[in-house]
Amino acid sequence: MPSILTGEVISAYHKSFAQRDESFKTTAKFATKILKDRWVLEIAIPATEIGMKCYPGSTWKLNVARARKNSTITDGYKHSPNVESSSCSNGAFHGVGNFVNIKFAEKRTSGVKQNVDTSSWKNASFNVLVPDSKIIGYARYNRGGTWKFEDKDHLVPKSWTVGEKSVGMTKWNEKDPTDSYLRLEKGYVAQYFVSSDKGKLKLSFRVKGKGSVRLWVGSYRNSPTGRGYQHLVKTTKVKNIPLTEKWETHFLETTKAGVPTERVAVRFFVNKDSVLDLDDVYVTPIPAE
Repeated sequence: MPSILTGEVISAYHKSFAQRDESFKTTAKFATKILKDRWVLEIAIPATEIGMKCYPGSTWKLNVARARKNSTITDGYKHSPNVESSSCSNGAFHGVGNFVNIKFAEKRTSGVKQNVDTSSWKNASFNVLVPDSKIIGYARYNRGGTWKFEDKDHLVPKSWTVGEKSVGMTKWNEKDPTDSYLRLEKGYVAQYFVSSDKGKLKLSFRVKGKGSVRLWVGSYRNSPTGRGYQHLVKTTKVKNIPLTEKWETHFLETTKAGVPTERVAVRFFVNKDSVLDLDDVYVTPIPAE
């Protein structure tokens, strides 16, 4: 952690909240600047130091936090009332589930408008919501008349699709109204990971509920006839997952075919008499060696 006043860097490697390795020494480079109304920090961290790589399609969890002693502050930390603090994760300092998402995307193509999401995988946390009426007709959640809404704006997760007769709703975390997830009672929810690079994909996702859910993953490419898509059968993987009342994280790895126009379908089918709560679905590429 850089210090503006002294230029000191304090580094530690955390394998978990309780495991802090202070022998870790970073070679990160940083620069600071103090302006009239704020200060600025720029930092470059070698990804290899933490066993990571930066490449298009990968999603990381990140937190940036600050704390300082201020004698005029009396309502800071419970045990340190003179400490002023803040973070980009709604004030939280710890807990990966609180951190914000950052995504690595391809270099912006000339002519692409600003604010257009060019990443291969979108809205992993289901927190980007739009009114269902703003979605193209054939992709609307309620196009079959079976989707449920708990809010007056009929908000649904952007970039995902559901089956025509699917039954479900957008739900919100009771402790954090900015955090939403998807509940599915019938049908399926899906998204495509769009990339023709070779290599593997690692899926991670959180689920809870009752009954069970079936995860189906498989690749498609443009049909040689120019109409529709061709299923690449050998890429198919299926995983059945029992659901519990508490959130649980699951993983699945799959291998891409690495052919032009390839797109990997990720579909969650809720089984009969089951209810699925789904959140934080991340698809991370593992480049071929």
